[in-house]
Amino acid sequence: MYHLSFIAVLVSGLFALASSGQIVAREAARPEAAGELLERFRASDVFYEQHDIARALIAQHERSVLPELVSYLRVEDRHVRANAALIFAGLGDPRGFDVLVSILSDRSDRPDAQGRVYVSEIRAEGAPTSPQRHLEQQIATDRYYAAALLGELKDPRAIPALIPLLEEPEVNFGAVGALEEIGGKQAMAALIKRLSDRDPSIRVLAIRALAHLHSNEAIPAIYRLLDDEDRSHVDDLVSVGEAAREALVQLGSDPGR
Repeated sequence: MYHLSFIAVLVSGLFALASSGQIVAREAARPEAAGELLERFRASDVFYEQHDIARALIAQHERSVLPELVSYLRVEDRHVRANAALIFAGLGDPRGFDVLVSILSDRSDRPDAQGRVYVSEIRAEGAPTSPQRHLEQQIATDRYYAAALLGELKDPRAIPALIPLLEEPEVNFGAVGALEEIGGKQAMAALIKRLSDRDPSIRVLAIRALAHLHSNEAIPAIYRLLDDEDRSHVDDLVSVGEAAREALVQLGSDPGR
């Protein structure tokens, strides 16, 4: 059985890679008018492309597009809904923030859509059959994506909604990342608690997030992990102790004392 957090990380990584390429290409092109961007948003059926367009609309500070996008805040595809909500939130309309927060706890049934994760069945001779949708994993990736966009907004109001997700293996990776993006004392306090998480991958992510946030408050707890030999299951497979040592150096503290 797949580890849902790991799948979410893969989906997020693919999104980030594709998105960064799209952004570089668009920055080299001529600026597009809000109307052109709006039409491209409507026509796109790829969530990371829509995300790039959403960011471009926000950058133009063009609130006139919002009435044209209200219906997108209710579409079945939660990735499309989240991208539209990002535009609203980024342009200062509270409906966007509310929609993103609502997706975090949305476990309702939904049709096959963007952000899905497929699980292939294996025939007896070892050849994979056609991929079949796994609804629970699609729901997890939808929630993970909403958390990522809340982190992108860096709105501290999202922190109370993100903290409970740290207890959920399906989305806890996304919650750590979002809290790292938002920062602040409340986020750092929640991340310090995750230094004792049973999953070494979360311990490593929390250590690195706290180092990125320059959290001196975390130093005593990070010191206690120097002898932790458990290894992360993702990314560079580093041990918790190795991540702790690197973080202490980053925080300006001597890991050898």
